[in-house]
Amino acid sequence: KDVFGPIDKNIAFTSSNGDLIKMGDLQGKVVFLNFWATWCPPCIAEMPSIQKLYNQMSNEIEFVFVDVDGQFEKPLSFLKKHNYNLPLFVSASPIPETVFDGSLPTTLVIDKKGNVVFRHRGMSDYSDKSFVAKLRQLVAE
Repeated sequence: KDVFGPIDKNIAFTSSNGDLIKMGDLQGKVVFLNFWATWCPPCIAEMPSIQKLYNQMSNEIEFVFVDVDGQFEKPLSFLKKHNYNLPLFVSASPIPETVFDGSLPTTLVIDKKGNVVFRHRGMSDYSDKSFVAKLRQLVAE
């Protein structure tokens, strides 16, 4: 098992409805954390798969969908236009390079203990059966 170590519990995000969450608050849950931007073609290309995953697993895992430009207006209208209902966040604290080094998109999965167990830079198909199976396994642990 690849464990990249614990995520910093103080990393914080603000949701589009104004709620502040810290990674520490999400301990005990499996977290799908994605950094993206509206101007990033690979981000946009992987979005249908993330939406599909969200539709399948939003009751079981926590989704944190982070717009790196740090504002809500553009990404919210983008999501609405494309009929995505992913929970939108912006960073509310510094993000360590070990979590996000500027490569877009970047996706991490954090297990219930707060360990980073998956990190991928670049596009991927997150609705892939084997990826979904891995997430379900983490949820069951």
